[in-house]
Amino acid sequence: MRKKIYLYLCIGIFTSLLATVFFVTLAADSESSAGKYKLIFSSTRNELTDIYTIFNDGSELTQLTNTDDSKNAYVVPRWSPDGSRILFLKRITKSIFNIVYELWLMNADGTEPQQLSGSLERIVMPSWSPDGQKILFVAKNDKYKAIMLYDIAKNEIQNLVDSDIQDIENRFISWTRDGNSVVAALKIDGKTDIYYLDVNSKNLRKITEKSANYYEPTLSPDETLIAFGYRKSFFDLFGKGSGLYMMDATGSAPKLVLKFDLIKHIAWSPDSATIAFVPYKSEAYKDGQGNVKSNTYNYLYVYNPGEKKPKRLLSMGNWESMPFWSPDGKNLAITITGTLQVFQSGVKKPLKLKVPYATGDPSWSPDSRLIACVGYTGGLLSKKANIYLASLEDTTIIKLTEDSDYGLPSWNPHPASN
Repeated sequence: MRKKIYLYLCIGIFTSLLATVFFVTLAADSESSAGKYKLIFSSTRNELTDIYTIFNDGSELTQLTNTDDSKNAYVVPRWSPDGSRILFLKRITKSIFNIVYELWLMNADGTEPQQLSGSLERIVMPSWSPDGQKILFVAKNDKYKAIMLYDIAKNEIQNLVDSDIQDIENRFISWTRDGNSVVAALKIDGKTDIYYLDVNSKNLRKITEKSANYYEPTLSPDETLIAFGYRKSFFDLFGKGSGLYMMDATGSAPKLVLKFDLIKHIAWSPDSATIAFVPYKSEAYKDGQGNVKSNTYNYLYVYNPGEKKPKRLLSMGNWESMPFWSPDGKNLAITITGTLQVFQSGVKKPLKLKVPYATGDPSWSPDSRLIACVGYTGGLLSKKANIYLASLEDTTIIKLTEDSDYGLPSWNPHPASN
């Protein structure tokens, strides 16, 4: 009898140990499969704004820049495509009415900071070429607007357009996959057209047949289509009204997708199958005293070029961000009036992730499993912001940083090596 009890006891201990090993291994595999990535962001602490990195497990918070003057701030960091370098802006406040910007570059660990541009009134749309060898940005002041290019190998900067540009009608400029050209809507000599600009030869090629109020031309990832906005004016001969249009990448066969006052954001899915966009319109109304006022209404739509009509996903009184596709193209994230919402493929209702007063653009992890965004624990006026991670798999919300003031986080495109 004692031998049987001893035998059962040994079997029980062995089974428990085997189960423990199994579950520990399973947990390790799960943690490994989740991926360890580094995020970058700017943060204001003790009135000093610098750039920091942190891993998505909350480890190794690292300060990369060191400003010793509250009048200077390092902001808008952007990873290079291979994750080895960081592009960022230095904001210099000379007075309330005199703020200038400089473009800088440094290694991923903060070493070898290098100033790329002089002081400019505005620097917008800084972006990396797909191969990470060139940096494009738009320089603006009251007198001129210029598309500038910095060539890393040549260590030189040049103006890509010799003509006087009166306006650049883009929030973001689309690169071609080979990194040789960009697509932009430019106003030159009083006329706005959509162009391909060769960054090597500086050749400017107009692809629109009629000059008109075009804006936000956005090239599809497969480079077959261009979606763009258009504002109808009395003198324009183009189009059937203001709204979202689409045409072949060569500029031919433009067609109206949806008529609206203005299109704020256009985002292609990674597979080029769908675009998400945010149109808005203004409507007049009379208040209680009979005064005529106007309200702005925002919406979120998606459109498949093979379908007849776009589909409305949301009607929004207010908006916080542009829509962002997950890298796998299955989900669409947007922050709306303090709420982080995700539209999942095949699911009718959006998933609302409980990030405290989410604000700004959400940022997807490269493996499409997590979303990083800024949230305010005590409401927007509290100025106590944190960076949060939201899991799409189990809707878990993780507070990654402590109360401070944060710029929008972005992920290193490559996982950390273990």
